[in-house]
Amino acid sequence: MSYSVEWTSEAEITYTTILLYLEQKWTDREVRNFIYRTEEVLQLIKNNPLVYPRSKHQEIHRALVSSQTSLYYEVNPGKIVLLSFSDNRQDPQKQVY
Repeated sequence: MSYSVEWTSEAEITYTTILLYLEQKWTDREVRNFIYRTEEVLQLIKNNPLVYPRSKHQEIHRALVSSQTSLYYEVNPGKIVLLSFSDNRQDPQKQVY
């Protein structure tokens, strides 16, 4: 069963923020790689939502998009809700999920 994916406004904002940062600091190749890797992770989640471990909050899963970026999402009946993208290099105390 393939699940549908719903982006929260927080997920859209944090994803866009990361893309803007990559566009300013890195090459087009890194931007494309990040987009491609995000699409790969989303496809894995759509096909098997429990593939990634749960975060410290039991209902929320954490997918590693890159060594610097995590995606937090929750599984609902028939759909995946993307909550936020997060920089793994930030202080763990500041991470919401």
